[in-house]
Amino acid sequence: MNSIKIRGLRKSFGVNTVLRNIECTVEEGSVHGFLGPNGAGKTTTIKIMLGLYRADAGEVELFGKPIQFGNMRSFHQDIGYLCQDPVFPEQYSGIEVMELVAALYQVPQGEKVSRIKGLLRRFDLLEAGHRQVKNYSRGMKQRLGLATVWLPQPKLLLLDEPVSALDPQGRHDVLEQIKALRGNSTVFFSSHILSDVERVADQVSIISKGHVLLEGSMENIRDQYVSSDFSLKVPFEQLNHAKDILAEIPELTDISVEENVLFLQTEQKVVDIARKKALYSMLEADIAVLRFSLREATLEDVFLQLINGGG
Repeated sequence: MNSIKIRGLRKSFGVNTVLRNIECTVEEGSVHGFLGPNGAGKTTTIKIMLGLYRADAGEVELFGKPIQFGNMRSFHQDIGYLCQDPVFPEQYSGIEVMELVAALYQVPQGEKVSRIKGLLRRFDLLEAGHRQVKNYSRGMKQRLGLATVWLPQPKLLLLDEPVSALDPQGRHDVLEQIKALRGNSTVFFSSHILSDVERVADQVSIISKGHVLLEGSMENIRDQYVSSDFSLKVPFEQLNHAKDILAEIPELTDISVEENVLFLQTEQKVVDIARKKALYSMLEADIAVLRFSLREATLEDVFLQLINGGG
C-alpha cells in the first residue's frame, strides 16, 4: 500500500507558477526524502497534502483516500506535521506544549506521562521541559516540535526541513530517530541538504522549479548515475611517474594525490575512454595497479547532474 500518491499537482500564486505537474508515490513504512533547492516547491507541496492550500489541478491520496482542501478531519489522528520553524504559545513550558498535543491527539491517559518524559529525554529537552518556550533557542523549538510530532505515534510524518536549525550532533541524532521509524511509520521529509537525505532515505524525489526531476530508490539512483571520478593506487616509488604519465591523457581534467592515492577526474561523457586510457598507460609503463575503482555516485552527484541539465 502507498501512504502518499500525488498525481498531476499544479499550483500558482498569481503569475508565479510554483508546482508544475508534480508526481510522487511514497510506500507505506518508508522514509522518503523530498529534495530540492530553496524555492523549489517543497513546502507548497506539503501544505497541499495537509489541506492548507488548494491545488489548481491534480490530486493527492493519503492511505488510498483522496484529500479535500480544508477538510482533513478524517486524517487528523494519522498525520504528524512539523513546519520548518515551529511556533508555540510562548507562555507555555515545553511540558505544557506536549500535554496540549497529547490532548489534541487523545493520547491514552495511562501512557501520556511516560511518552512525554521519554520524548523530552530523547530530544535532549528533559531539563528544559519546565522552562517557558519564549526562552528556547530556535534549535530547541525545532527539537520540541519533533517531540510533539512523535508523541501521538502517527502513521505518517510530514517533516519540512526538520533539522535545519540543529547543530551537527543534533542533526545526526534526529536523523537516526527518523531512520528508526522505518517499517513502523511513513516519513516524508523535505530538505535541501543532500547528505541528510542520503543518510536516511529509502526513496528520493528531486524537485526543481516545480518539476520532479527524478524519483526512485537510493539503490537504483546510484546504479543509474555513475560518478566520473576514479581512485588509482600504485606503489609509492612509482607514484610520481604514474602522475606524469596520466597528465598526458587529455580526457583527464584533474589529477590529485591524497595519502599516496591518485584521484582522477574526467567528464561524464568520456568516462569510459578515460578509464581505459588510464589503465592502458599504466600497463604500458609497467606500473603495478594496486587498486583502481570508480567512486560511487553520491546524491550530490545526481543532484548536480539533474540541476545542470545533465540527467
